[in-house]
Amino acid sequence: MPQREPNPRIGADASSVTRSQHRVTLVAAGIIFAVLAMLAWSWAVRTIPMPAWFQALASYLVVWIPLGVALVFGARAARRDGDGPLFARPMFRLIDVLWGVGAGLLMRGVTAGIEVVLIGRMSGGGGVMLEIDPTMAWFILLVAPVIIGPVIEECFFRGFTLPAMRDATDASGARRSTATAIAVIGSAALFALLHTLESTSPTLALVTGLSTFAFGLVAGLLVVFTNRLGGAIVAHVVYNGSLILLIVT
Repeated sequence: MPQREPNPRIGADASSVTRSQHRVTLVAAGIIFAVLAMLAWSWAVRTIPMPAWFQALASYLVVWIPLGVALVFGARAARRDGDGPLFARPMFRLIDVLWGVGAGLLMRGVTAGIEVVLIGRMSGGGGVMLEIDPTMAWFILLVAPVIIGPVIEECFFRGFTLPAMRDATDASGARRSTATAIAVIGSAALFALLHTLESTSPTLALVTGLSTFAFGLVAGLLVVFTNRLGGAIVAHVVYNGSLILLIVT
């Protein structure tokens, strides 16, 4: 009997499904390890005396390191599979500054509205002096929340998690538009979850959860509609930076 030729489309689809599953696994691993590290660090802060500067630094690192490791492995897998870079290219254009500034300010206003409704006031220091080691103030108030944090978090949640979830859902047979919607919502939910764990009360958890979920939706839509990560990063910088201004002024 003549041998039947293998269907190259079937092999390609199977390979695509495997790659999508691998990326989703990396996303899950990054989130799980970040959550476990945050919980362990919260316990350590309550039970072990330590310098304030070390607490501030480590509180960022316990989140950044797991997410960063997942990104590194994801980038290596993408290069190995010949899929190109993880993130949309070009990553940034000048128009993204306008989109990002507008989205960041809009979502800061939305967050203020959520705060007023749920706790009766907006976030802000009103000139309150923060108890921060002067040698670490530049890091705690500028570098970490306004520069490093937005880049790492947007690369992970919108640059890696969103396309991984979209491709995995797409590979399962869903329509592309449905897969994209699920990915935007799912990545925003994970983004909100990670930030909600830092809350110190149920009310603050609700405020944080709603506001970060709303921001995640807008950032995800920016990436989907522009096919670039730049707008989401700028929006995150503006969103965090405007809060810092409210606190220190």
